[in-house]
Amino acid sequence: MADREISPRRAQQAPAIPEELLRTLPAWFGQPAAIWLSELPAIALRLAESWQLTLGAAYGGGTQALVLAVTRGTDDHFVLKIPFVYEGNRLEAAGLRHFAGRGAVQLIDFDVESGALLLEQLEPGAPLADCSDKEQIVTSACKLLWRLWRPLEGPHAFRTVQDLALEWREEIATYQPLKPDVVPRPVTEEALELLSALAAPRAAEVLSNGDFHLGNVLSAEREAWLLIDPKPLAGERAFDAAALLFDRLNEPITAGGAAELTLHLVRELSVERQRVRAWALARSVREALRCSMLSEAAGCYVAKATALAAI
Repeated sequence: MADREISPRRAQQAPAIPEELLRTLPAWFGQPAAIWLSELPAIALRLAESWQLTLGAAYGGGTQALVLAVTRGTDDHFVLKIPFVYEGNRLEAAGLRHFAGRGAVQLIDFDVESGALLLEQLEPGAPLADCSDKEQIVTSACKLLWRLWRPLEGPHAFRTVQDLALEWREEIATYQPLKPDVVPRPVTEEALELLSALAAPRAAEVLSNGDFHLGNVLSAEREAWLLIDPKPLAGERAFDAAALLFDRLNEPITAGGAAELTLHLVRELSVERQRVRAWALARSVREALRCSMLSEAAGCYVAKATALAAI
């Protein structure tokens, strides 16, 4: 009997790049991002060929990566993430290996050349931020953080939260003279003082997340909620608690609400109140000035900084 002829893989079209990615990435990273965007369709096609993937539609909402639904064969569904690689995300794969699926999406494969990640697809994939029960949101987020907090053992390549504190301090000191009326000067001065203290050497407790927010926590079948898109840092639990405080401090933003939420997180996460407040205040000031420099709305971040400064 003659050998069965094997059909070649059908040529795929290059994926469409979401407008949000085209708009925001060059604004943040300049000409290197524009060059990367021009090469991105070819990168996606190379990865599809290498990993034997069929490319699907792009997920919306991404600002630093092209994220596509993909399939392998007829039954295997994954997510292909092709990031614009910079210091903040270059060790995402290493962070996901550290979590090993415990509270976080599983890493299936990694392409060193492009930094692309082949990831577990999460279903139903709804963000925790969209949950209608506001109290349950915080409870679920705290439970997830406890699952993610695993000690760092032995040598590692992760940046530290102390490195980030120095980076934020430099940014604030640079932006403030250019945008002197955005954040009240006493609040900015306190943020600079706090960041100097937060940059002091301190033993790393856990693998922290430089971008923990509840839009990056998705519903799943394997676990109720799983983290995606970590920006790994060697750090302290108070850093992640502060990120949750920053994320959940929403309208109406008041000093009383900031104080109540801070104390709630301190109790739930067993962290130091002053360090949580310090990290959240510093982040708020930095985001307010950064948004102002990019001609984006900064009022929400100014309100958070002012409320946190008052407690």
